[in-house]
Amino acid sequence: SNLQRWQELADEKQQITRTNLTAISSGKTSDDTSDSSRTSSANKTRQPASS
Repeated sequence: SNLQRWQELADEKQQITRTNLTAISSGKTSDDTSDSSRTSSANKTRQPASS
């Protein structure tokens, strides 16, 4: 269970890194907006599982 959680975090971090690299390479500067929206949507989907 702990290992699975760690794997999920690793996958998520990889995904975020990939997204940021894509944004940087395409010259976008909306990282902050996409980060906050991605975090809030992730929290919404993750809430039921934790409760």
